[in-house]
Order: sequence, then C-alpha cells, then structure tokens
Amino acid sequence: MVFEIGTDRLSDGIYGISVNDAAQPIILLYAPNVNHNLLYRVLSAREFSSVNQEDWVMTFPIWTLLGFATWTLLLLLATVGTFRWSRILTGQAPISQFRADCVDGADWYKRSMRAHANCVENLPVFAAIVVALQSGDLSGGMVNILCAAVLLARIGQSLVHVSFLQTDAVVFVRFGFFFVQVLSFLCLALIIVLGK
Repeated sequence: MVFEIGTDRLSDGIYGISVNDAAQPIILLYAPNVNHNLLYRVLSAREFSSVNQEDWVMTFPIWTLLGFATWTLLLLLATVGTFRWSRILTGQAPISQFRADCVDGADWYKRSMRAHANCVENLPVFAAIVVALQSGDLSGGMVNILCAAVLLARIGQSLVHVSFLQTDAVVFVRFGFFFVQVLSFLCLALIIVLGK
C-alpha cells in the first residue's frame, strides 16, 4: 500500500526508514513532480524493490562530482598508497613510520600528499554546489561546462603537482588550473543564486 504524505518539505530527514504497527519496514522516498515540488511517499520494502531504476536520474553535475571523488581516491591509491604499502610490504618501513604530523620521503611523495589534501579540501565545496544545483533543479549547457571544467582542472592541477618539480613555471600552471576551478565554483554559485 502507498501512503501519500503531501508536497510540503519534511524536516531534514527527507529519507528515513521506520517500522509500522505490523513490524513491516517502511521506506520514505521523494521524487520531483511536474511543478518541481517534492512529493513524499511511503513505500513498503516490496514496493521499494520494484521501483523503476529509470526514475533515478544521474545528472551531469552528479557524474562530475562522482568523477572528482573517484579521482581523489585514485590519486591516493596510485601515489601515497603505493609508496607506503610498497615500503611496508618489502620491510623497508614499519607501518607506524607514516605519521600525519611529520611527512618524510621522496619529494614526489610529499607533493602527492599535498595534491591529495587539495582534492579532499575542494571536494566538499564542489559537493555543496552540486547539491544546491540538484535542489534548485538547475541544469543546462553552461552548468555542464562549468562542472566539467572543475573536474578537468582538478585532474590537471593534481597531475602537474605530482609529476613535476615545483619551479616557478610549474607553480604558475598549477595555479592556472586552480584558478579555473575557483572561477567555475563562483560562476556556479551565481547560477544557483540567480536560479537560472
């Protein structure tokens, strides 16, 4: 059985799982309707499992956010993780050697640590912007271009950071990639504020 709850926003708990009187799980969902209001429905677990997967939309900004998160993990695994685990598994260093407050190792390893930290620092900013875009149902060519620019510039900045000794020219290129991201963030924020 499906129960209509209404079109008003619930509190912060948009999603939730509860148990009804018959001890059957009930799952709370929402989906945008034609007027971009939220329609809340309570579905039984059986109904939830039969929800058409085509109703769940992955927008381009969501894909770029997923790409950003994936890049952050790949950068960690390919650089910091490889350096640490190769040393641990070959007996060159104990696992306790790698302290967060004292970074030792090759120069590229130190740059990798900082490049990964840069990704971690910017990921929540991009996530907040993408959530605001989704909440405002804002999309379109300019939004997609700006989101792609954020992801591509982040990858470029990380690669330049890790791959090259940090001369003035290299730092200038790295800053250029960072500037593209900041400018894209600001443009996306403006689009959200204006609602266009």
